[in-house]
Amino acid sequence: MNEKLKEFDLLLLEYKEGNISDENFDRLQSMLREDESLREHYAQAQAQALDAMLSIEEEFALPEEIYSKSLKPVKGNFSIIYAVAALFVVGFIIASKIISANSVPKPVMAYINELGAETQIIRNNQLLNVKDLKVLFSGDKIKTKGKNFSLNYFKEGTTVVLTENSEAIFETVGGAKVIHLKSGDVICDVDKQPPGKPMKIYTPHAEATVLGTQFLLSAEKDFSKLHVNEGAVEFKDKATNKSIEAKAGWTTRISIKAGIKSFQKTIDSALIKINDFTLINAETNKPFPQFDPIPQDSIISLSELGTNKINILVNVELKPRYVGGVRFYMDAKSPEAKKIKIYDPRGQVRNRCGESIYPFMFAGDTDDEPVKARVWEAVPGTFKLKAVPYGDKRSKGISGKPSYVNFQIVE
Repeated sequence: MNEKLKEFDLLLLEYKEGNISDENFDRLQSMLREDESLREHYAQAQAQALDAMLSIEEEFALPEEIYSKSLKPVKGNFSIIYAVAALFVVGFIIASKIISANSVPKPVMAYINELGAETQIIRNNQLLNVKDLKVLFSGDKIKTKGKNFSLNYFKEGTTVVLTENSEAIFETVGGAKVIHLKSGDVICDVDKQPPGKPMKIYTPHAEATVLGTQFLLSAEKDFSKLHVNEGAVEFKDKATNKSIEAKAGWTTRISIKAGIKSFQKTIDSALIKINDFTLINAETNKPFPQFDPIPQDSIISLSELGTNKINILVNVELKPRYVGGVRFYMDAKSPEAKKIKIYDPRGQVRNRCGESIYPFMFAGDTDDEPVKARVWEAVPGTFKLKAVPYGDKRSKGISGKPSYVNFQIVE
């Protein structure tokens, strides 16, 4: 036996007997990390004793055939080798802990939906190249800059958006989802979680326990703030251990100075927004590709569309969706500068109207499944559409900024 192998076996026995020094423990770790032959020796020594060696195979990516070989006697006079092998059965779990945690593959946790080029992902203290990154591992740290980062958890519809200039660590603990929000905001749309395994989100000041809901959680320097859009979230003050059930429509703030304060308020108006508009073929219930979205000051030719039966869809964020209703204001004039009244198939005027159920369409939609666009029989003219989003379905309370689209319709 060479001197290095002899040293390895002696250190391993010291570890098993519980009398290894810090210096020798570090040496043992280093030897296992750096020397493949020692890892193979370790594997061979327990091949006959443990079927559980598969875990070591995963950690070191050792070939499977190692475990099918008979353990060959090692030449030499060092009977300590066989004493070590005998101890492996009872000491396997303890001995395996000397493997560096960084060498163990961590479970893949979620799909990445949105990822900015400036986003940083740190895994095992190493900065990753995010260019072609598709999945997130448990333990990954995310730092966003000028763009949001979003993910979908495996096997369910839970979506999490980490907004720009935010930092968080994502992991799974005992099968439960855990997010450590260091700073910034997370917007969550959480599916119903397994019994006894609620999602947990920790900020420097608070702890949120989530069973399934939509909410926004912010972590600032001196406080954490939670707004629940749907369902309920248990929100606990770390300093006092006091908690509150934060319900839909309420904002709860936990600060260093004032503790827990809860008040009813619709969500930040900046999140109640319209992205753009899409022209819908009301006969097929599908968008016209060239008008998805509708460019500002477009000229829409009915002859090129092949129909005058159209509708306009308002596009909003869906997961989570903070727009509860939309009010429409259409200023329409004929080529002769006369006002045009717009009607839906039920004979209702739509120049001033509201929609409270998604999808939000200017001419309305049916209650069918799937939902169908109602028909607006368009005529030539100039049209200026203003749409105001609201957090409340009844188009009351705090609204977001109005969005506009101007277009012309010709034969």
